[in-house]
Amino acid sequence: MPIHLLDLPTEIISQILAPLPTSSLLRFSETSHHARTLANANLHTLSLGIAPPTLSRPKLLNIDQTSEPTSTTGNSTKSPYSIWLQIPKAQTYEYWTLFNFQSALVTSILKRHGTMLQHLEISVWALTLPMVSAIENLRALRRFSLRIERIIGGRRSCVAVKREEQEKAWELLTKSTPVWSRRLMVLKLENCDLKVDQLAILLKESRDCEELGLDRCRYFGKGLWTWLMEWEGTGKLKVLNVADCGGQLGEVSRMAMGKLNGLQSLNLYDCQEQEPGEFERCNRNLWHVPNFVAPRPGGHGANMILEVDPDYMQ
Repeated sequence: MPIHLLDLPTEIISQILAPLPTSSLLRFSETSHHARTLANANLHTLSLGIAPPTLSRPKLLNIDQTSEPTSTTGNSTKSPYSIWLQIPKAQTYEYWTLFNFQSALVTSILKRHGTMLQHLEISVWALTLPMVSAIENLRALRRFSLRIERIIGGRRSCVAVKREEQEKAWELLTKSTPVWSRRLMVLKLENCDLKVDQLAILLKESRDCEELGLDRCRYFGKGLWTWLMEWEGTGKLKVLNVADCGGQLGEVSRMAMGKLNGLQSLNLYDCQEQEPGEFERCNRNLWHVPNFVAPRPGGHGANMILEVDPDYMQ
């Protein structure tokens, strides 16, 4: 007589559920209360992206699909998120309808399946108070990556309210040190409007953080490097990526780098330095970081023009 799956010992069921992709695990959780409990205990990783309403993405994945995302533009590049959602005919809905839908969806997923969530990677186009309320209670969180997608276009009133909501969200998340701060091993923030003192609160109790990535966090000025020198959690930091934030690299940032003795990877490519080539020399002579990417040359980009003698072209 065949044995029902849920009649097996919990230890065996956990081994069966462990390799399931996220979408399959979410569907399994809907079959019964017992299945939901088991799914919650086995959903350790969630990689979720939600497309901005005014942008299209080459990689789309329906939440009901278990296969890899398929391209609609011929681009075969794999999506960085296991689940990438795009709202069909988003242009037919009011902005606030989409805003509230995204907030409710992410909040619901995190509250329902966040009991044992250890790795969270999300991309949203607006951070809201309900989302943050769910994030701050992820007690098992060890790796956290948050990207705020930019919305092209839109009314100024919507943009202003969105910024105000995100400001309140960061204030809520950093009103006290999150419960997951002590366990956090990886923190990546992209296009996030928090301040250096708020970042300090997020990582206040972290002593095992191995990777810190900060990209286009516009409120991070030179104070970022001052905090980095004072942060007690640099002992195990192995990877540091800073892009388009932290102000111009100079003496303070150079001193901060000198205190990060355990670094194995340092990427400063999208930063600007006061003296071209200074940080590359410092790494060669002092820091000896194995995987080092120096700040890009000051002339890099659209203004980098090479003049050619017309006679040479003939």
